[in-house]
Amino acid sequence: IFRKVDDWYEIAAPPDSSVWVAGHLMTNSRTGREVNLRAGPGNEYNEYRTEPAGVELEIIKGENHKGWFKIKPPADLKAWVSSRFVIVNDYELKELQASELKRDLVLIDQETGDFAGFLKDKDAKPAFILPFIKGADQEVSLKGQIVPLKSGAVYVTHALIGISGRADISTIAYLHCKNASLDIWREKPVYITGTQKLVRGWKLPVIEIKTVVPENQNTEKDK
Repeated sequence: IFRKVDDWYEIAAPPDSSVWVAGHLMTNSRTGREVNLRAGPGNEYNEYRTEPAGVELEIIKGENHKGWFKIKPPADLKAWVSSRFVIVNDYELKELQASELKRDLVLIDQETGDFAGFLKDKDAKPAFILPFIKGADQEVSLKGQIVPLKSGAVYVTHALIGISGRADISTIAYLHCKNASLDIWREKPVYITGTQKLVRGWKLPVIEIKTVVPENQNTEKDK
């Protein structure tokens, strides 16, 4: 149980939960674009949540229910159940309600991507707090300019922007570099390579940088 709202509990969805996705939105077990996860094979069934494009889902039943796939419930999937069907003693209920007030940051295990609990101390600084979407990683090569984010950013410290005109500026992705500072490339045209990751609830991806070179030196020899 994660929390109680009125007469309902938000819970981790059981492993055998019925979860379906429209088959025409899937390409080789990956979402082709944003899709809804539903409780049955049709738009009339309740929606669990949406998944962005590029997420790998484990299909356990093929496209034989009016074009819908049944999938294995994602590990972090949540559902709701009436409190009438859940037995919770008074002590556990008080602990749940008290901890709910302290839940500010969700912690994700850096190695596995699994849920690892809640950060209760607002001053604590965990090594990893971004809820990356498992199975959505891909290698990318991009060009643009690197700009720093506001002071205080920890894991994601810079952004990659594209400039197609004097005033036409767009943010392409957020950046993380483990072994070096990106400030030396500040506002310079560069070519980067790295691993693109999707973060649940974010419109832009995060790129864990592997190489950065000036845009005019983009050759295999330079890299």
